[in-house]
Amino acid sequence: MPKPVVSRRRIMLGTAGLAMLDAMSRGDLAGAQCVAVNTDAASLANSAAPEKILLETKMLRGLGTGGDPERGRELAEAHAAQFKSACAGVDAVFLVWGLGGGAGTGIGPVVARAAKEAGALVLGFVTLPFDCEGSRRQNLARAGLEELKAAADGVICLPCQKVMGLIDEN
Repeated sequence: MPKPVVSRRRIMLGTAGLAMLDAMSRGDLAGAQCVAVNTDAASLANSAAPEKILLETKMLRGLGTGGDPERGRELAEAHAAQFKSACAGVDAVFLVWGLGGGAGTGIGPVVARAAKEAGALVLGFVTLPFDCEGSRRQNLARAGLEELKAAADGVICLPCQKVMGLIDEN
């Protein structure tokens, strides 16, 4: 009996997500479609993702979300149909980004809801800010994590401190 074809899509969001995508692209991503999403055109242009979604409006004036999750959420809501379309017909969506800023924290839960509405299994892989980034970013990240947990089917969250300990220096 032939194996069923499973369509997977990885959506990387914001500066941290694009950095993770570029690191993962050095490995084996066979069978996965990658989509990069950001408010920064320059970082998208440098991304290894074959599909890119630029979230830019006159509201941002080329400055991104400025670390404001509410601004990111408003922007994402305006593009929700585009996210849903990008996830149409996909069985599983893996979302990867960092929490604590405006893109991952504000835009991320909206992308998760859109993917779920498109019928995909939605799994989030996110990082929390480094301890040295301060309590404001930590608090934003925790609030964003709760929103993501409500929107996705499952979430794996690691503090950046632990991620750095997992990286092989070679």
